[in-house]
Amino acid sequence: MKRLGIDGQTVFGLAPLEHIALAKKLGCGHISIALSQAPWKLPDVGEWSLREDARLRRDVVAASADSGVSLSLGEGFAIRPNVQVRDFAKDLDLMAEMGVRSVGTVGLGADVAQAKDQLAQLSELTAERGLILLLEFAPPHAFPGLLEAAAALCELGRANIKLNLDVMHFYRCGNTARQLEALPRSLIGRAQLCDAKLLDQGKAYMEEACFERLLPGEGEIPLEEFLAALPQDLPIGIETPNRDAVPDKSHLLAHVRQAVEMSVQILRS
Repeated sequence: MKRLGIDGQTVFGLAPLEHIALAKKLGCGHISIALSQAPWKLPDVGEWSLREDARLRRDVVAASADSGVSLSLGEGFAIRPNVQVRDFAKDLDLMAEMGVRSVGTVGLGADVAQAKDQLAQLSELTAERGLILLLEFAPPHAFPGLLEAAAALCELGRANIKLNLDVMHFYRCGNTARQLEALPRSLIGRAQLCDAKLLDQGKAYMEEACFERLLPGEGEIPLEEFLAALPQDLPIGIETPNRDAVPDKSHLLAHVRQAVEMSVQILRS
């Protein structure tokens, strides 16, 4: 159970202290966290900002220590066209201050050369702060699959950058468990678990990924095959955002509880 965490996208902007308490209640060992809320937060979730509220940051650190729920991933560091990653320096300082173990990035946009350059700079910035940098790939991204993302990491040759393997992106990119098994274990830093249809459903991909994910076991992804190809101690974040299942905060606990129970069942199968 401690291997499993509840990622921020699943809880739709829930306040950090409530997020930690939810993970503890459900027996999970970690969460992912951002410094500010996503714009698609639930309508009845209050406003908060770790970037602006030093007291809240201190309370989060204390709650993490008291509960045993670690802050395994810091979110909000996407590589975007016309954005310089050096501007993330202060936010990275805050993540390190709170004891976050790693931060995640994605390469948005089609300019692969620009994404690689910014990835290298972000790797340096995170290494200076003792953080692991986790690269996530997806079909619409500059790194559209496992092989492209792994090649970029190998080309950079930096010890602190690894892959975050989102299972939906992994299979929708056309990747296979055999490719994953052949990957050097040193390149794998984290995974994210959900379910989905295997084939494109004719809708905007990121709309489906952000708001319409299925619980583990409800879709067509070969989850047991995927999990068997991962290192056995790899941290796994549950990322199952579904706005139909969670229209407001009152539905969140039941949804996340079911996601955790179904994830545990698959991990033990």
